[in-house]
Amino acid sequence: MRTAPLKKGVYTWWFEPGTLEVPDAAYSMAEGRQLLYVGIAPRKPTSAGRESASRLRGRLTTHATQDASRSTLRLSLGVLLADELDLSLGMYGGRINWGPKANSG
Repeated sequence: MRTAPLKKGVYTWWFEPGTLEVPDAAYSMAEGRQLLYVGIAPRKPTSAGRESASRLRGRLTTHATQDASRSTLRLSLGVLLADELDLSLGMYGGRINWGPKANSG
């Protein structure tokens, strides 16, 4: 199994066309895959010049394991899959995250 490096960088998430309904764009296809997300680690420095300690491995781990309040990718995937998976965005464990829709009937 490959491990993401512990360094700064840019990363992308790709998927099979037709898997998710996302808008088409001229830049969105490469090697038979469709672009979903582009991220950077670390984020830009604060106004005080402080740089985040985040690196590629940490950002990818956050996307895979943390809640939607900490991952724009996770939030975006939830929006795209909410109807199909019967999800709603709400407060779960004190953080914004996706969870099961409450029964309406």
